[in-house]
Amino acid sequence: MSLVAGEIHGLVGENGAGKSTFVKMLAGAHSPDSGEIVVDGQRAQISTPLAAQAFGVAAIYQEPHIVPYLSPVANVFLGQEIPRFGVLRNERAMRKRFRRWGEVLGIDVPATGSAATLSIGMQQSIEIMRALERDARVIVMDEPTAALSHTEIAALHRAIDVLLSRGAAILLISHKLDEVIELSETITVMRDGRKVAETRAADTNVDGLVDAMLGQRFENALERARTGHQRQRQTMERGTRLAVDGLTVPGRLANVSLRVGRGEILGVAGLVGAGRTTLLRAVAGLEQSATGTLEIDGRRVNWPSTARRAWDLGIALAPEDRRRQGLVLGRSAADNVVLSSLQTVGRGGFATRRSIRRAADATAQGRIHHVAARRGVGNAVGGRQSAEDRARQVPARRTAHPPLPTNRPGASTSGPRPRSSASSKTFPNKVWE
Repeated sequence: MSLVAGEIHGLVGENGAGKSTFVKMLAGAHSPDSGEIVVDGQRAQISTPLAAQAFGVAAIYQEPHIVPYLSPVANVFLGQEIPRFGVLRNERAMRKRFRRWGEVLGIDVPATGSAATLSIGMQQSIEIMRALERDARVIVMDEPTAALSHTEIAALHRAIDVLLSRGAAILLISHKLDEVIELSETITVMRDGRKVAETRAADTNVDGLVDAMLGQRFENALERARTGHQRQRQTMERGTRLAVDGLTVPGRLANVSLRVGRGEILGVAGLVGAGRTTLLRAVAGLEQSATGTLEIDGRRVNWPSTARRAWDLGIALAPEDRRRQGLVLGRSAADNVVLSSLQTVGRGGFATRRSIRRAADATAQGRIHHVAARRGVGNAVGGRQSAEDRARQVPARRTAHPPLPTNRPGASTSGPRPRSSASSKTFPNKVWE
């Protein structure tokens, strides 16, 4: 793969294709077993993040890598502080350069206060400013727009234009295939750890990328899913699974009502701060001040005041921030999947590794890789973490089809979107390897 100065190179592939591993080798988190990396004609031995920085390589991940309790200025200059008298930090000079980078990017990030209080978009801007301060020549952006609002995405695009104008080469990884096509000059496709295709963005479309990403498996999986869904809907008894009336959370929600039928997906939309997350948290028993009427399968129940009570009713929440709210990162994928139902896995208060793995595999229907089942889930890529978190939400030995409030489930997953019949471009055969 070759990246050109002043251009965006797109990299796409489904979960597990190898994108994150590739990025980690560029950023110095992993060492390659073979091959070489060349930056500006110079062979680069990148075995640590510091080595990557020395060669002008910077990575900006979907989940910002900042020190949350330091100020934005301290985060931008972390490890590259401007000295004063050779020993002290020159706070005035750093704040001045911080404001300058904000003006260059056209953003207004507060210099003081805790970086943890800023939005994801602002935190991402801090990382871009850090890359500018380090004069990065190669910038990897891994799912940069996945958790951003439309306003923040527009600001990020403006920042990307600034980086390109300064001669940076950008590697863009995103599951938003239309966005990759719009922004990139060239697109590389990976599948099962290999590069399978490369094309100019102007010569392809979303359908072509999906075909390259999944091959024949996409058509087979689509047909199986369509057939299974039709069979399920034909055999499923009609009726309302979940009914909410007059849901109120003082100061945040007022008199909200909704119905969700069996086998149905109900979408909840709204601007940031509209109350979407509060609504899901209330249904899942995480808002103790919530009041209202709740019915499950036509049976009125007391409003759940705890997550355990909601779980006992067959309600589980797949949260937006899976790393802090949905998963125990130091434990394996199998451990995380059975975490909420350990009492059904072990005997006499004890559970063996075999029983945990067997229960997790049955719950996830065999979709957990044998290696991922054993290693810490914190090492998994974003899409796999989302899948493992959702698998954990399937209540063992409870309702067969539980209500599952899901907050931004596609924020970090890679996969095809529905095909568009309006697509006119085709994926050229000559780029296949």
